[in-house]
Amino acid sequence: MSFAHPTARTTPAETKLVICVWHPFTEWRPKPLLAESIRARYPEMRVLHLPGYDTLRQELPDTHIFVGYSLRA
Repeated sequence: MSFAHPTARTTPAETKLVICVWHPFTEWRPKPLLAESIRARYPEMRVLHLPGYDTLRQELPDTHIFVGYSLRA
């Protein structure tokens, strides 16, 4: 099987992961412990936990992995 555009995997040191989930029900929002746990497992990875959408737009362009519930315009 061949792909027209093969995807190169980044190393953890080259990877940026952004966690941004806001929901009115606070128990559905990820706790800071999630980002801390990922950082402990992959200390060289850049992991951001955003509690709201305020800075999401400027963080997304160089993000490799986005963990979120929705994207707002």
